[in-house]
Amino acid sequence: MVAKPPSKIGIFMGIGGASTLIFRAYLSEKLHRQKPVFGTIAHSVNMISQTWAGADLINCYMMKRCSSANRCARIECPTCARRYARHVARDFVCSATGPIHTITISAGIDGLDDFKRWRVGVWNIVTYRRQGCRWWRDIHLRLWFCRDGCVRGIVALGSITETEFLSALGERWPITLRRIDGETLLRELYTVVRPDIIMADDLGRARYQPRQMTVRPHRVRSPQRGTTPVFLPDLFTEPMPMLIA
Repeated sequence: MVAKPPSKIGIFMGIGGASTLIFRAYLSEKLHRQKPVFGTIAHSVNMISQTWAGADLINCYMMKRCSSANRCARIECPTCARRYARHVARDFVCSATGPIHTITISAGIDGLDDFKRWRVGVWNIVTYRRQGCRWWRDIHLRLWFCRDGCVRGIVALGSITETEFLSALGERWPITLRRIDGETLLRELYTVVRPDIIMADDLGRARYQPRQMTVRPHRVRSPQRGTTPVFLPDLFTEPMPMLIA
């Protein structure tokens, strides 16, 4: 297969990207004095010459870079995993009631497509239980698909007991619950979403959504009471007219 030559726009973008990369290398060596300037510039030129356009190289560099201003939000990034764990912990604490447990489900899932079907089945079980018992509406469940085929996460049981929860879901899959407190919640969450723990077989879907499941508490809003207008009597008495002779 013959490689397609770059267009005029790609050539201009490549020249601009190459100039930017060389200038950054020059400033870095000028400020820090770590290596000879010409050695770094030559290395940058060599990297740029291996591609059709320097813009492609810079785009790849920016995609791998992760900072507060440019978050990649990918599962293989430890920095984004810590941010994601903090975000989930804050959201979980605000809406969770009752004791908090870590949960491990030996589901024996093979891939992301199998996990997608599995979480639909779990959602149907919880919905069915909520229709028969209102105490199941307080449950808060966060699960993630891990590399070993198990599903791990945290659960706030609300008003139901561990026995009731295990009798509903433990009949189909082996489940292990371990009670924790709020101080260790963040550490337990990061242990689950760590890059070496969470499933990462499909890099095309490298975000957390295909690998996680959320069951939030179902809050029933009370209907707003209608306001009836109240008519107050007019207590203001007009003064009597005065006659002046």
